[in-house]
Amino acid sequence: MRKVSNSDVTVIIPALNEEKNIAEVIHELNQMGYYNILVVDGNSSDRTVEIAKEFGANVVVQNGRGKGAALRQAFNHDGLDGNVIVMMDADGSMSPKEIPLFIEALDLGADLVKGSRFLRYGYSEDMNLIRRIGNSFFLSLVNWLYSANYTDLCYGFAAFRKDAIKKLYPHLKSENFPRLKQKSSLRLKNWD
Repeated sequence: MRKVSNSDVTVIIPALNEEKNIAEVIHELNQMGYYNILVVDGNSSDRTVEIAKEFGANVVVQNGRGKGAALRQAFNHDGLDGNVIVMMDADGSMSPKEIPLFIEALDLGADLVKGSRFLRYGYSEDMNLIRRIGNSFFLSLVNWLYSANYTDLCYGFAAFRKDAIKKLYPHLKSENFPRLKQKSSLRLKNWD
């Protein structure tokens, strides 16, 4: 298996009214050598689109509403040139400096790599007590129902092999968060 290079990576960034953050995110991605950036704008009322374009990102205006619809639209977009897709938020809460860790796991044979705010060295600045309790309950329920050992299901920082996206795409139905329909959709391992 050929190692993933930066030119093999497409970064998808759903955005809505992120004019204060989008430039820094794209600039940092560019500094790291990631230039194939697709911003899916959810009809921002600020300068998000203009700023993203100024910093070299490709921008498409979202057809539907919600982050789930934005991601489905991006996964179906013709501009996904690379063999690897990275999803990250536009608000600066996810560090592009962590992308090489995702790529390393893909190079070792994974088809999907998902970030977690709750592993060692992980954190979240906006996780108040109510959100932490709700997240813990949801996570415990999923782990119990599916005999899994996930640490964070609600964090959108992830990397996929493009062929894995093609296999997952027909099952992506929700507008915002995934519906848990079948066990096989949660146990993402290497497909043969």
